[in-house]
Amino acid sequence: IGLGLHEALSRLFPELDAQRLRDWLSVYRRRYMSPSSRALLFPTVQETLQQLLKQGYVLAVATGKSRRGLDRAMTQANLDGYFRYTRCADEAASKPAPDMVEDILLRAATRPERALVIGDTEYDMAMARAAGVAAVGVLCGVHHGVRLRASGASALLETVADLPAWLAASASPERSGQGKVRLRKHAPQGD
Repeated sequence: IGLGLHEALSRLFPELDAQRLRDWLSVYRRRYMSPSSRALLFPTVQETLQQLLKQGYVLAVATGKSRRGLDRAMTQANLDGYFRYTRCADEAASKPAPDMVEDILLRAATRPERALVIGDTEYDMAMARAAGVAAVGVLCGVHHGVRLRASGASALLETVADLPAWLAASASPERSGQGKVRLRKHAPQGD
């Protein structure tokens, strides 16, 4: 849902004391990591990621998952090798803090105006805004478009599959000067 697991449970169940919260986290982690739990992608996500890579975009992930959870999900979904940079909530402050995006920008030697966050929660939009990065909301996930817009989405897409066309339109000369998003494609370090 966009937040790290600890932050999500703390918001959902503020009445839980610290020990009970640790117990719930432990149970959840055991169930999530069980062999019967599988990471599934929305339709067309893998094809869209392949298209973006072919077009030269550098892809990254900033997630509320733990490193162990993300690595497992990437392997299960056959996404190993798609993302050059990844940051998890157990490696940096959880969303909506900007830390994960800022870490990725630093590692990629990329300025905020050359990046774009794509997300489905208000926490993704707030994280992007706090890092000085443009954000696009995807409506096939957790939060409604009204919440995504209110929290900083510059555009809303029905699905991730709409992203390549949106990027192409955003880069067109007709959009110049209208909040055009400049994105980093494969380029020499220090861009």
